[in-house]
Amino acid sequence: DYDTIVRELSSAIRAELDYTTEARVMSEVANLFADDPHVVVPRPITALCTPRVLTATFVEGRKITTIESVTSDDP
Repeated sequence: DYDTIVRELSSAIRAELDYTTEARVMSEVANLFADDPHVVVPRPITALCTPRVLTATFVEGRKITTIESVTSDDP
């Protein structure tokens, strides 16, 4: 039944576009890498996140094209 397929697809797409889910996943990933000084994950600012807006902390970084080599000693 096409109506059932369209409803299921619509529901799945809406779930994928819900930024509160993305904020939760960002927090989980940040927690997983909390002890690794080589990985920095922005943290969501939950008070400013909605299903249509994702707001996160600013992370200073470098463009990947400017990094000549990456070793385990690099900060």
